[in-house]
Formats: sequence, structure tokens, C-alpha cells
Amino acid sequence: MGQSESKEVANDGKYAELRRLAEQKGPVAMSKYLQENIQKWKEEKVKFAVTGRSATGKSTFINKIRNVKPRDPGYAKSGSGNTTKEPTPYQNPQNQLIVFYDLPGIGTLQFPKETYVSKMELCKYDYFFIFFDKVVNEDENFLICELLKLEKSYCLIRSKIDDDIRNAEDDGRTEEEVIPAIRQQINDQILCYSHLNHCDAIFLISSKRKDIGN
Repeated sequence: MGQSESKEVANDGKYAELRRLAEQKGPVAMSKYLQENIQKWKEEKVKFAVTGRSATGKSTFINKIRNVKPRDPGYAKSGSGNTTKEPTPYQNPQNQLIVFYDLPGIGTLQFPKETYVSKMELCKYDYFFIFFDKVVNEDENFLICELLKLEKSYCLIRSKIDDDIRNAEDDGRTEEEVIPAIRQQINDQILCYSHLNHCDAIFLISSKRKDIGN
């Protein structure tokens, strides 16, 4: 393990440049190089892709995380159907370099999964939020497999938890019972498929309440 990691670092271009500076020009030049490159990260635009099936709360999430309301500039139109017709960028009001791209839902007649990767140009995004409802289905699975081919990182977001809580209350179950059960159901599904284990995290969220889910 240690030897493999060392080879990867040694082959990195930035590491080679840093080593050359240290050997030829000393620690002062090396320190300056590090400071300049650290500063570059603060100036880089970060592109987050918000994707998944239609009507899973993608546009609502973008509005909530940017803290914008229906009449605010840059509000992402949300609805119960295939609202988003093309990849649409929304800047974070607090940091213009952070951009959320609202992608059309995968697997619709207008955006079939067979052409989704090329039409959405998934290769250009830095990170992916994959929304799903209830369980990970064939469309999300296809998307995950394609992202793995592109060596892209992603997390899974199970939306509309408030709907589950409301339905459970009708059956006499409590909120404290529902959320762990949902998370366990998702974990059990993911454990059955090794490629799904590449997911960075699984989030349970509500568009109505900030105090439930995690």
C-alpha cells in the first residue's frame, strides 16, 4: 500500500516541480510556490452538477442551498414535472465561483439515458449530487456507472423525507422510527452492488424542514 501511494505521488507533475525548486532554489522558493498554488484554489470556479430523475427536488434543493426565494433574482423554477429543459447554471450568492448546474431529469422521453452523458456534457463538472426517490433505480444506476467511467465523484441524495414522515404518521409510526429505517433500506441496497460503494455519502433531506434528515 505504501509503495503504491509513493509511486503515484512521485509521478505527479506538481510534486516534481516542488522537488526541483527545493533542490535548486531552496526552501524560500518552495514556500512561495506553495503559497501561489494555494491561492489559485481560491480563484477556481467549482461546478456542481445536480442530477437524477425528474420531480425529485433538484431545483428546490438549488434554491434552498443558495437561500433564494421565488421572487429573488436567479430563482430556479421548480415544479412537479420535467421543468428543467437544459443545463442551467446558478451561482452561489455568497461565492460567485461556486456554481450549481440544474440538469434535466435523466430517463425521460426528451432526455433518454442512452444520450444523457453526451448531451449533458457530464465530463465538464467537478462534482455530482444525484437525487433519487425511495430507492436507487435503473436510471440512477446507469448514471453512477457512467460517472465511474469518467472518474467523477458523487453523493446520493434521498429527497422528500417529509413525505415519508407524513405517510408514516398515518400508519402510527414516529419520525424517530422512519428516518433510520429509510437509511437502513438504502444501505442494504448499496451493499448488494459493489460499484455503488464508491458513493462519497448519502444524505436524507427535506425541502420543507431543515431539522430532519442528514
